[in-house]
Amino acid sequence: MTANGDTGLITPDETAGDELRRFELQGLTGATAKSLIWRYVFAVQAARHLTTHARTGHRRRLSKPVRALRQFLKKSGELADVSFYDRILRGGHGLQASLSLEAFGVKASVDHKSGGTEGARAAKQLEVLEAGVARGFQALGCASHAPLPILVDQLEQVWSSDRESDDLVIGLLLASKRVNQAYGGAVRCVLFVRSDIYDALQFDDADKFHSDELRLEWTPEKLEEVALLRARASLGRPLSSWQLWSEVFPEWVNGEPAAQYLFSRTLPRPRDAIQFLNLCRDAANARNADRITKADVRGATLQFSQWKLLDLAKEYLVTVPFPSLPPMASWRFFIASDFSGCSAKPASRTPAPDNSRCSRRKTSFTSTRASARR
Repeated sequence: MTANGDTGLITPDETAGDELRRFELQGLTGATAKSLIWRYVFAVQAARHLTTHARTGHRRRLSKPVRALRQFLKKSGELADVSFYDRILRGGHGLQASLSLEAFGVKASVDHKSGGTEGARAAKQLEVLEAGVARGFQALGCASHAPLPILVDQLEQVWSSDRESDDLVIGLLLASKRVNQAYGGAVRCVLFVRSDIYDALQFDDADKFHSDELRLEWTPEKLEEVALLRARASLGRPLSSWQLWSEVFPEWVNGEPAAQYLFSRTLPRPRDAIQFLNLCRDAANARNADRITKADVRGATLQFSQWKLLDLAKEYLVTVPFPSLPPMASWRFFIASDFSGCSAKPASRTPAPDNSRCSRRKTSFTSTRASARR
């Protein structure tokens, strides 16, 4: 969990994902309970932004609402930078027990003595916290500023094909929708969700998110743009597309333009393309060479193909778990002699599982409607 200027980036890891999947509140469904802990994370992120922004952006004495937010953060141990895992632990404990809301003039009305289910008490506590954050934005007049963007990425690191993982992502979607209502447009959540994960979710309010979706289709042309931007950053100097595909990489490989050769042999997603390009670079570095040759690309193709065969087996286990199928080791995998790709054929007449969902051809970018227009 990092902050870059006025942008919050959240990338959950496996340990945080385990805590999120286990989080439950009496009286609430799994998805609704997880939406509350996401709302807590967003509220803390916004509160920390406000206490800093009031000094650096407005350069004046902290107003009463912002002082209350700072007092809450200090009392809750959230004033300093902490890991996302620690924030989930603190938020989960507070929602299951009692948040430190004295700074907002609230105590007994939301603690265990107030009655109601555990989920109802947690929801009341969050409403108090979110109202305090909203007052902070109002006190600073931040409606005239660009919204604070909070980005959530790499959700595939904490998702597996089970109900708890689905609830984790559904809760995140519900929480991001709530952010717009709670803070009057002063905060925008942008969620990067792999399309196979997003399309598999089953929940009542799914139709309400269609207008907030933006699907990213990774064409070879867009992958070339990614490659050029990465090459410029790596070399630390301006670089044209022609220079990349004639001076850094060979212009042709096996009778094909180098870019076409490379991107036709990867799944249409940046991660795979970057892995392939880095392998080509590593092959040249191993020779202490300052440019990549055709032989480097062909050698990298073999290594990349072997990686993808192993990845394919792992993806089958998660995405298409058919226990009745023979072990993956008994399948005949082969790589064409010119490394044109890889395929799988079952050793018996058992039909191969449909791998259309493994293609990852699209990435869902899910946000509130306003941020989808940005």
